[in-house]
Amino acid sequence: MSHVEETAFGRSGRWSVPQCQLNEETAAGRDDKDAQGTTTRRAVRFKVSKSVCLIVTWFCMGLYSGITGPTVPDLGERLHTDYDSVGFAMAFRSIGKMLGSLTCGYLRDRFSSKGDLLLGVALAVVSVSVVTKPWVPTVSLLAFLFFVEGFSHGGINSVGNSMCVLMWKENAALPVHLLHFGYGLGALVSPLIARPFLSQHQTINVTVDSGNASNIGYYGYRKNLTLDSNVTAEFNLTFSNHTANETFKEEDIIIKESLIEIPYAIVSGFILLIGMAYVGFFFHKPFRKLTARFGSSSYSKPCDAPFLKDRPKSAVSILALFFLYYMMTTAIDRALGSFLFTYAVESNTGFTKSEAAYLNTGFYACYAGGRAIMGLLAHKLPVKYILFSEVYLMAGCSAIITFYGYDKRLILWIFSCSLAFFFGPIYPSGVAWVDRYVPLYGLVVAIFDVGNGVGAFVSNWMSGYLISNLGPRSFLYFTFSAAGILCLTIIIAQIIGNNRGDRHTADKQETTGESKEK
Repeated sequence: MSHVEETAFGRSGRWSVPQCQLNEETAAGRDDKDAQGTTTRRAVRFKVSKSVCLIVTWFCMGLYSGITGPTVPDLGERLHTDYDSVGFAMAFRSIGKMLGSLTCGYLRDRFSSKGDLLLGVALAVVSVSVVTKPWVPTVSLLAFLFFVEGFSHGGINSVGNSMCVLMWKENAALPVHLLHFGYGLGALVSPLIARPFLSQHQTINVTVDSGNASNIGYYGYRKNLTLDSNVTAEFNLTFSNHTANETFKEEDIIIKESLIEIPYAIVSGFILLIGMAYVGFFFHKPFRKLTARFGSSSYSKPCDAPFLKDRPKSAVSILALFFLYYMMTTAIDRALGSFLFTYAVESNTGFTKSEAAYLNTGFYACYAGGRAIMGLLAHKLPVKYILFSEVYLMAGCSAIITFYGYDKRLILWIFSCSLAFFFGPIYPSGVAWVDRYVPLYGLVVAIFDVGNGVGAFVSNWMSGYLISNLGPRSFLYFTFSAAGILCLTIIIAQIIGNNRGDRHTADKQETTGESKEK
């Protein structure tokens, strides 16, 4: 037997693979494993980096949404109007949000590789809208800017949420909560940015010489009053008495002018920076390919959406209930976010503007903290338990504030912050819950955003109207009623979800069955 034959068959006479061939196969297998490991590491880095970018984006959304609340009184003063008119202008943000979410949600599903470009353009538009608001001369122009901001906000929300869920699939609960934690953090920081630039008012008693006021009915009197060595306030007095040199109580003396254009410019600049980053991501080819890979969609027409193919009746029922869910959630969010500051100042609790700004900050600190803590719990516990505990504890806090917090500072402080803690994660918990039963494409998120838009439109207008016409306490009854509807909605949704079945659990069982067959 030759040397080659002996090498091939071995000394035992049986066929054996030459050593050089074994080395080549081993090296090839190692190369395949290294390539697979490199791909996996690259995918993980991509997911983490994209999630961080989305968290920063939601931080920006919290900034420009949260800065509205503390500055509502100053916007009203600049426009010489009341809370009712400003609330009506803010309601147009909701209309824009509905249209923007539907438009961008479909575009994101249809052109999945263009998600970064959509986010970049939307953030740039928001930046321009935010920096312009303090300068508008009329309520109608302010309403137009809120509409433009809302259109872009809806686009960001539908694109970003679906992008995050499609990347992480069944592990999306924690990333989605962290995503919305960024929003709460931005809303926490925004009142701190605005506070040094808000106008300040002081209630004083002044004595004026009414002259011949006894000879006329109503008499208008304008006077410049020096409150200290640095501040001179101009105010109007109207009286109809018949006694000269009477003391009048003036409730609206401005001792510090508003400079809210400065915090609005700061927020706008930060938004523009992150928008430019997304445009850079879009033109970076490897990054764009990974975006398409982990966020791809499988339909080109809305009627071909996958959630309409698998048991459509239960899917549509869940989407309809969560349309109502997000309508009520946003109604509460907008009412408290925009008017808690105003309520604290106008109610019998006697908050000053500076103290109310701290209350707003505490509210959003708990709002953000709730999203972080509940996100960690959602990573370990079934999301349905998390959602039920959040909704019912939030409703309990709302009841206490509504019926016992009108003239008690401590109750308003404690239960406003407690409500914020449980209310903050309600939005991401709802997203994570729906994803267990219905695939969360951009169009699905857009449906929720339409509910958001309707709720925000009703809430902004209704809260402003109630405060202006029925007093500051009345809007709390509105939020308490919305909380009650939320409690009922999630019970019905869970019953339908149990009958439909958890789609991620079903996918795992199907995959396990196929592996056993092989």
